[in-house]
Amino acid sequence: MSKVEGSKYEELRMQRISENQAKIEALGLSKLVTIFKDKIQKAKKKDKKKANDDVEDYVPEYERGLGSKSSNITWMTNLMSLLLQMILSHGKER
Repeated sequence: MSKVEGSKYEELRMQRISENQAKIEALGLSKLVTIFKDKIQKAKKKDKKKANDDVEDYVPEYERGLGSKSSNITWMTNLMSLLLQMILSHGKER
């Protein structure tokens, strides 16, 4: 393709682009595109934030000390129950 043919092609292409943009504006589609792009971006940000909020950092139990708060409560409850049983059984022996 020669430079003259190339420039003619580019001229027709730009003319076609301008006509299409004018049609889009006349139909009011450019506003809709902007609205949809904004909604999509907001939804993506919300999804990304939600995904980040759902993920907790993993900390191995040995780095947490005795374990999680709920496992400590369970352990203490079991210990108290065992001690209570021992005390009650010791009282029956007398």
